[in-house]
Amino acid sequence: MKRTILITALASLILANTEIQNHLLSEDGWTVVEQVEGGYTISQNAIPGYSMDAIQVSVDVRSTPDLLLDVIHDIENYEKFLTSAKSIDFETVKKQDKIIIGYQHINVPYFSNRHYLYRFDLDVLQLNERMVTGWELIPIADEYTSFIELMNSAYDGPIYLEEGVGRFVIDPIDNSRVRLSYRLYMDIGGWIPGSLVEKSNKVGVLNLVRDLVIEAEKRSKI
Repeated sequence: MKRTILITALASLILANTEIQNHLLSEDGWTVVEQVEGGYTISQNAIPGYSMDAIQVSVDVRSTPDLLLDVIHDIENYEKFLTSAKSIDFETVKKQDKIIIGYQHINVPYFSNRHYLYRFDLDVLQLNERMVTGWELIPIADEYTSFIELMNSAYDGPIYLEEGVGRFVIDPIDNSRVRLSYRLYMDIGGWIPGSLVEKSNKVGVLNLVRDLVIEAEKRSKI
């Protein structure tokens, strides 16, 4: 009976992440909420039936799509060039040809820490000239239960996150410029007020995109 409940819950979470993914790929419903110095645009999108808004940060970058993808997919070096990495512990759990299973533990000031497993698919979805890549959180499942229990003990019981999807969207503008957009839905659970979660997501997404742009600019000069 317990296993049946677990399988049903797992199927529901996988379906939820698929629904979120489909919504993130749509151009409908995005509302600009802030323009930030450096040409960054922050937008929000309400997903029916979900507690948080999706967040998008977009910016025009002088780069090629391939160079940006190389930076985005360089997950094992994120700690070296992401400024937010100081509060996050990274670990690669499994690496296959086109898939990385990773683990992150996040230190959250004044609240319980969070952790999660994610699946980053390195295959690129091509939609005409648009290129899309990204990740989704992995619900607690038999394959990773022992690993999650080990991390629970190592980090003194952080809250495990299961509902989240991130998509990087690259749209060519001309031969030397592209528009990079990062779209995120992440419910970080617990008792943190929704307004704080959405503010945290905005700041986190903006900082991530900035760091990716800075790293791409560095590599373009090599």
